Amino acid sequence: MGLVIHRGLKPKLADGLLRRFAHGQHDHAPGGFKGGVVVVDNVLASYRAARHLIELGHQHIAIIAGPETTLTGSGRIEGFRRALQEAHLPLREEYIRPGAYSTEGGYRAALEILQLPNPPTAVFACNNRMTMGLMGALKDLGLNCPQDVSVLGFDDFDWSELFSPRLTIVVQPSYEMGELATEMLLQVIKAPDQHLESGEGNRIILKAEVRVRESTAPPASCSGRPQQNSIPLIPRSSATTEPAASRPPEQSSVMEGQIPRLGNTSESRDEL
Repeated sequence: MGLVIHRGLKPKLADGLLRRFAHGQHDHAPGGFKGGVVVVDNVLASYRAARHLIELGHQHIAIIAGPETTLTGSGRIEGFRRALQEAHLPLREEYIRPGAYSTEGGYRAALEILQLPNPPTAVFACNNRMTMGLMGALKDLGLNCPQDVSVLGFDDFDWSELFSPRLTIVVQPSYEMGELATEMLLQVIKAPDQHLESGEGNRIILKAEVRVRESTAPPASCSGRPQQNSIPLIPRSSATTEPAASRPPEQSSVMEGQIPRLGNTSESRDEL
């Protein structure tokens, strides 16, 4: 028996299911997971997202992150850290907030970040639900995007372009990921003896891209706009050098241009 796990599942549910089923995982796995998995290079994706904001001139950048116990959560935080370190920008702990991959978590994290004495000029939200929570917090605080705060999200969704402004997003190849995870699962069902749960699982790592739209812009200090001196408070209760191991191949989003078969562990040297 096998299972395909989609990134839309809540982390606790996904982790519970993964303890019973070993194969066909789609973009959401706990650290140390040994079964088959289809993901993007989360480190490089987050790195490029942070680089986009840095290149616009932002020096005060916050992140609303997922659980570090998952591959996606830890990878996206790591890429963010790398980009700031390479740019010699301070990594302020108060700018790193957990959002639990939920709308409510993103909203609460955004309120905390944006009401700091020295709030960031840009915020990177590590999934679409947290991005929605972040946008809700901006609205409730009376802040404009991107004039007051630039927003960059992770995971596109069908109606993201209906936001005003249209959101800059890290876009994953979700359809391709689903196809590959399903094929991986079918391989396990057809030939279960070829893959031992105690061994290394197949790992397919795909490219993602930063799709630049309207929610990111240079900070006020770089664009000639007057900076906002204060942010209205809301009670808490109311709410460009890439990493060497991550240089993407030109031809295909799948390592070596093919779907790895059982028994052939496939690791991408680079992604996104």
